[in-house]
Amino acid sequence: MAYDAHGPSIGPSVAEVLASHASGTGSPTKTALRVADAIAARGDDGTWLSTVPREQLLAAAAEIENRPGARTLPLYGVPFGVKDSIDVEGVPTTLSCPDYAYVASATAPSVQRLLDAGALYVGKTNLDFGRFQFRLGAGRRARPGTVRGRNRYGRLGPGARSAERRRRVQTVAWARQHGRAGTRV
Repeated sequence: MAYDAHGPSIGPSVAEVLASHASGTGSPTKTALRVADAIAARGDDGTWLSTVPREQLLAAAAEIENRPGARTLPLYGVPFGVKDSIDVEGVPTTLSCPDYAYVASATAPSVQRLLDAGALYVGKTNLDFGRFQFRLGAGRRARPGTVRGRNRYGRLGPGARSAERRRRVQTVAWARQHGRAGTRV
């Protein structure tokens, strides 16, 4: 994956990763190495709250490769990150807010399905995009730092502004339902 001043550029798609694994030009271990190197090269850029240590990531990739029928798994060696609001057993879930942290005792079913399908868990990603802040008490910021994961046009990725869009859509729907369309709500 290539990087620019604003963050990661578009890298290989899931289909491309799977094709490289199927053709033998790539493998889950090679993909894990590239992912670990890319994360290390970026340093603490606010994207990852926690990552699987390099050696454990490589061991997990090797374990996927050694599973019976591994190459037939639908997500064979595809790396993925989990937003910090989703549980992974043994990993702290913080909602990007250390005061609410707890260590998950079980893995969320959605994450377990990815793992069962052969995907490679890399770590927990930040929820705080700087604009939408989860605040505590007297307005303390959840986690310092702003995520640099902007696309090539300098915009935040999909979903970053969805809460605002959803609020506007709900407001318009309410106004239409109550015969107030076209008036300021």
